[in-house]
Amino acid sequence: MFETARFALYPLAPIVARQLAEYLLRDESLVAKVPALRDRPPEDAIQLARRIEADGERGACRMWGIMTREDKTLIGMVITRNTTAGFDLELLVSSKHDVYDPTDEVCDPVLEWLDDNSDVVWHPPVTLH
Repeated sequence: MFETARFALYPLAPIVARQLAEYLLRDESLVAKVPALRDRPPEDAIQLARRIEADGERGACRMWGIMTREDKTLIGMVITRNTTAGFDLELLVSSKHDVYDPTDEVCDPVLEWLDDNSDVVWHPPVTLH
């Protein structure tokens, strides 16, 4: 768990992460901000939520729920993946909670934790002939 001045971040089990992602991705304003979902049918958002769950079960990603400390409202989630280029971090925040603008406050402690607790393994590109 991480705490900042305004937020608490809690680790999410894969199934809970999928459920939260499904809920968040019903928000058309949020979906419009997700590059992989722009101009895509709504079913693609459900597939993305299922992929988050599957990746979490395989250990390919980590997920945290974002809750306001003031009123204990769950406003979104952070998803991280360890890639050969470093960490891929995604932030999904309900558009009705955009006013909180949690990006820097939430991402910084997650990135610091990942830097201390994860190994980034670089795999050189392979060329097949």
